[in-house]
Amino acid sequence: MSASPSMPPIGESGLTATEVKTLKDGGQANAVKSSTSRSLVDIIRANVFTLFNGIILAAMLMVLITGSWKDAVFGFVIIINTGIGIITELKAKRTLDRLSILVASDYLVRRDGVDVEVPHNEIVLGDLMWIRSGEQVPADARIVRTWGLELDESMLTGESRTVRKGDGERIYSGSTAISGMALVKVEAVGEHSYAATLTAQAKVYKKTVSDLNKGINTILKFMTFLVVPLCVLLIWSQIHAVGGWDTAVTTGQWRSAVVSAVAGVVGMIPEGLVLLTSLNFALAAIRLARRNTLVQELESVETLARVDCLNLDKTGTITDGGIMLNRIVPLADDADEHRIRQALFDLSNEGQPNGTGQAVLAGLGEQGFAPGVVTARVPFSSARKWSSIYDGDAVW
Repeated sequence: MSASPSMPPIGESGLTATEVKTLKDGGQANAVKSSTSRSLVDIIRANVFTLFNGIILAAMLMVLITGSWKDAVFGFVIIINTGIGIITELKAKRTLDRLSILVASDYLVRRDGVDVEVPHNEIVLGDLMWIRSGEQVPADARIVRTWGLELDESMLTGESRTVRKGDGERIYSGSTAISGMALVKVEAVGEHSYAATLTAQAKVYKKTVSDLNKGINTILKFMTFLVVPLCVLLIWSQIHAVGGWDTAVTTGQWRSAVVSAVAGVVGMIPEGLVLLTSLNFALAAIRLARRNTLVQELESVETLARVDCLNLDKTGTITDGGIMLNRIVPLADDADEHRIRQALFDLSNEGQPNGTGQAVLAGLGEQGFAPGVVTARVPFSSARKWSSIYDGDAVW
């Protein structure tokens, strides 16, 4: 699709189709293939190979050897406990894999002397690209020429104040054009761009130390040293009570001896405490998810529970920085308020309205206002700091 007639003329022709193809084949396109630092295998391994599961599994196998599978149902606690952890962390992984600061969109680039629209992931290194008001910068670039470009860099810096950019300055992916426009040359794409770097940092997995689980594991380690000799002693005493190994094997009473010994030992293992802890962590993760809070690891819920004060340095850190129309105050008491509102709507109804214009359009649109008659227009410019229209009767 070619550029609109209002696009400023530029002498540079941009990349050729052959150059674009060569860059794409060389991996210099703006596509990012990233995933979380934890793979599916890592998540399964971390939840399956635990000390608790090892103890219960060993006890269950001993009972199964006797052929008494009904007495081994206590082993299902492994499936429940492991399943809770795997499912919760897989959901977090899937959400993290989709996490991106950049919004997928089409952008206007100059190739072979013609302005064409391409998806953000087909922008290549060295492309000449137009950044217009309302668009997000998809890749790191340097400004070739600007027409009053102002950027909102709060996604990158946390500062809500807009920044005016001049010729030759560098702009970073993740920022948003608030007003004006510019022709830029792409200098970093894909995983090398600033936004991709920030996204990768957000996806890094960090092991959480849970005091609750740490205490449970300490108990289990102590129980391991106690349970093994105790289990052997119980089996020996049961076998001795029935007349020794020969009698026990001949009569089959060794099976009941093993089952009785395991039953005595398993009762000493805090299965309920482990399962209750996992269930509470899972319920907390679900409640946090409903409040748009992502839990990478169940144990992190305990860390959050210890927080009693959250300090933020500025607005914009956990807000979106959007604005909305509150009210309109006429300067004159006898002013035609309906006409003023219609003119304000038409002034804001430009091709690429800035944040203020979008807020005015949304607010007045809810009040039933629609585009009126505009016979002439001067678009808003940050340099002029004004815009104007002629509605056939007056200039606003």
